Amino acid sequence: MQSRSRSSFLLCGVLLCATALRATADEPPADAVYLGGRIFTADPKKPWVEAFAVNGARISAVGSRAQIEPMAGPKTRRVELKGQTVIPGLNDAHHHFVASTPDAIAIPPPASSDWNALQASIAAAVEKAPAGALLQGEISFQAWFDKKATRETLDPFTGSHPVVLITVEGHGALLNTAALNRFHFGKNPPRLEGGWFEKNADGHSTNGRLLEAAVFLLYQRQQGAIPRTLKLSDLRAMAAEEIRLGWTSIQTMARIPVGTMSALAAEAGPPLRIRVIRFPVNIDDVGEITGGEHFPHLAPNVTVSGLKWFLDGGPAEKTAAIRGSYNDGTTPRRLYSPQQVRFMLRQGLDQHEQLLFHVGGEAGIEELFTAMESTASVDWPSLRVRIEHGDELREDLFARARHLGVVLVENPFHFGLEPGNSAEEQNARDFPQGPAYILRSVVEAGIPLALGTDGPNNPGLNILFASTNPAHPAEAMTREQAVVAFTRGAAFAEFKEKEKGTLAPGMLADFVVLSKDIFTASAAELAEIHSELTVIDGQVAFDAARTRQPRVR
Repeated sequence: MQSRSRSSFLLCGVLLCATALRATADEPPADAVYLGGRIFTADPKKPWVEAFAVNGARISAVGSRAQIEPMAGPKTRRVELKGQTVIPGLNDAHHHFVASTPDAIAIPPPASSDWNALQASIAAAVEKAPAGALLQGEISFQAWFDKKATRETLDPFTGSHPVVLITVEGHGALLNTAALNRFHFGKNPPRLEGGWFEKNADGHSTNGRLLEAAVFLLYQRQQGAIPRTLKLSDLRAMAAEEIRLGWTSIQTMARIPVGTMSALAAEAGPPLRIRVIRFPVNIDDVGEITGGEHFPHLAPNVTVSGLKWFLDGGPAEKTAAIRGSYNDGTTPRRLYSPQQVRFMLRQGLDQHEQLLFHVGGEAGIEELFTAMESTASVDWPSLRVRIEHGDELREDLFARARHLGVVLVENPFHFGLEPGNSAEEQNARDFPQGPAYILRSVVEAGIPLALGTDGPNNPGLNILFASTNPAHPAEAMTREQAVVAFTRGAAFAEFKEKEKGTLAPGMLADFVVLSKDIFTASAAELAEIHSELTVIDGQVAFDAARTRQPRVR
């Protein structure tokens, strides 16, 4: 009796195994299998696996090596990862494409951050530059707030050389008279909504200092003067570098009109996925506000969506809408009235576009929330209104943020400390209400978070800043949380979480094999991390072992 039972059990097992084998045989073999890796999927249901399979442009299965290896057929590409770390393709949720100005000469960095040192560097550049050459450089905040930082000071020793000095955070610019004329601002530029040209004592002529919308208009005119062929070559070079580093998607707010930018992205070609976001200078920039509303997807890798507005400026320029005043008594000027903020909301609603708001200060965030709450009939959570930067999204605002369903898009590079500043000194200057850059608490509160570079595109450096948060160490994220925010979180921020951002069956096969383990590497090693293999749509876009250059198909 026992012998018959044992035989029956074995027979049933054989039949079950045969059925399983037949079911597997009926399915086509995988196009590629990736085996023996340390694979972070960013999928909370199964965050870590050791293998996965790809069919066409999609992930077909994830799991253990024993589960995935049988899916390979005679023609399947087998990739032995040998313990290397794999993550979903990185997605830069806050990117700015900027083409290079062909005739610009860089002003050498000064020996110190004061105005006198900067003036000496400019004078040295003037001596060497050809007649009339454009000189560009950066102005520290110490120099920016020096009373001598005006065009009247620059003009006597710069002459016909246009000089453009941009603040570190990019919300302020100092131009001499030659530069004002080059960019068609003249000595008496008009009043501008959302920004201003600072005036001289006469109340009419400008002293050459531009803030907010005036600076963005400068950027727009600079980019507009660059030849199209140079824009295209710069875009292709940028895309190649992004892929080499492990970025497979970018969401760019270019300083180029949306129609031009989307056409350039389409002509540049795959494989980098590019979302082009409309980026008006201010509420008077009608062409950019309404342009692109009916743009088709001009190429499989290009989408046009979203409308970004500025509600405030930068804390270092003292234009971020903080509560109260800055430590020197400066009260930040509002860029727009509450009525104008509601106009911005209405534009997005009427055009069925996702709304993105550059807003860093607490008072600005409150103003946005109040405007949204005044239109209570709108299902705001379904629209995923984005707060870009949101440096002062503090805990007393969390409940409103969750109720409205906003998505916070932060930028780890901003967490780095300026040379010579301690965290306490920098926060006291920029955020008198106390340390900002609250990330860990945002994640724990369940507020959707994405990360973008808004600066250097080194992924390891951005992960380092996110996971150490030098400006507010108590609010540092884990490295896993940071990678999630650059993958699944960034996909959610563009309504693409069902397509990309995780390595799971049915998702796009966008992933990166890293040169080092981004989760355990030392701080020094993080800054050197890059892609060994970048795959987009299941196709190899970059293979460090073969070409050392991205392969554009």
